[in-house]
Amino acid sequence: MKEIQRALARVYSRKNLVPGAIAAYRRILELDPQDAFAQFSLGLLLSQQRAYSEAVKHLTLAQALYAQTTNVELQREVRRLLESARRAEPPPA
Repeated sequence: MKEIQRALARVYSRKNLVPGAIAAYRRILELDPQDAFAQFSLGLLLSQQRAYSEAVKHLTLAQALYAQTTNVELQREVRRLLESARRAEPPPA
């Protein structure tokens, strides 16, 4: 089921159908909250939609998950996107 959702997310992303891609990544995370790629991808898409608070949540989780890997470039990319989303996030009301 998770791989089906991942395939759907890729198709939606390629066709620039962002709501569909977001829904597919959310479903993946329901099945596996530790899926670093889904956390990262969902955070990225939410940032693009200016849903910064939620993007920060998912990018923070992705950062923690990717910190356990040796992929330094990916760790830097997640950190960069997370910092960008945090700067764009509106202050709490």
